[in-house]
Amino acid sequence: MPLKLGMFLTPGSNPQRTMSGIIDWNLDVIRKAEELGYDEVWVGSHLTSHYSPIACPLQVIARASGETCRIRLGTGVSVLYRNHPLTIAAQLAQLDHMVRGRLNFGFGAGATVSDKIGVDGATSHDMTMEALELILQAWSEAGPRSFSGKYWKVQSPVDAYSGGNYGWHHRPYSSYEPRIAFAGGFGPTSSMLRLAGERGYIPMSLNFFATHLRGHWESVAEGASAASRAADRGRWRMLRDIFVADTDAEARRAVLDGFAGRFWNEYFKPIAESSMRPTCSAGPMPTRRRSSPPSIWSIPRHGRSAARQRLRPSFASSTRSRADSARC
Repeated sequence: MPLKLGMFLTPGSNPQRTMSGIIDWNLDVIRKAEELGYDEVWVGSHLTSHYSPIACPLQVIARASGETCRIRLGTGVSVLYRNHPLTIAAQLAQLDHMVRGRLNFGFGAGATVSDKIGVDGATSHDMTMEALELILQAWSEAGPRSFSGKYWKVQSPVDAYSGGNYGWHHRPYSSYEPRIAFAGGFGPTSSMLRLAGERGYIPMSLNFFATHLRGHWESVAEGASAASRAADRGRWRMLRDIFVADTDAEARRAVLDGFAGRFWNEYFKPIAESSMRPTCSAGPMPTRRRSSPPSIWSIPRHGRSAARQRLRPSFASSTRSRADSARC
């Protein structure tokens, strides 16, 4: 199986930057990723994060669709309980036509507690499952049917005005189920990843803790086994930060003294600590005076070849310059 590269734009952005500047930077990254041969980019979404301020990845993808030709573009993720499922279904289907089937449908229940705006974890999970059922109904040939769930109630659309002029018509550009992805959370196991295994969807993992990855894949495999499917590791996406430089020293200096170190200490470290067992501590990003930085930031001497690993990085320093891409 040939190795492929993808990128997850969390997006990690300096809180002092303007929203317009952040959007421009992410578009620069997407254009450059296509130029460098990346296969896909996922655009993150948060409501309350100062470091990750993009609220609507669909808008960024829509803009990028006219400035790229080949690269796949994914939502990372559409949080299904925040909006009416039929609205999500219609908007994603339209966007898929805009990108001519290049859209990956990243779904999830949201991992940031403050983003839930008072919706507890169990409720957001149940709402997500109901929303998924409605979205799949909407994208089927028959369209949405009468549905009465705990959180969503839908009546099948009726043409009350004239014969055939009104009715549901929003479906993706091409076959959609192989392009659906579900993201797991910060814990050692994940019901969303189990669902991905059960349905044959793309599983997506946050690689905060190496010890959790075994549980993430076991969740996928358990779901696949329950549905008599074969779990395919080739579809597993993993978010891992990678910084590519010519030498170890340059990479360490750029990360520890630059924005990556600040991003870890002020953004990821509190999330990691709140997600870990009480006996664990994420620890601060080390300073350059320490002789042994953690392995996550250790760059092999063949630095440029590290970019060829089958990983989905959220940092890609080489993509910061503007790329002049031909419009297709």
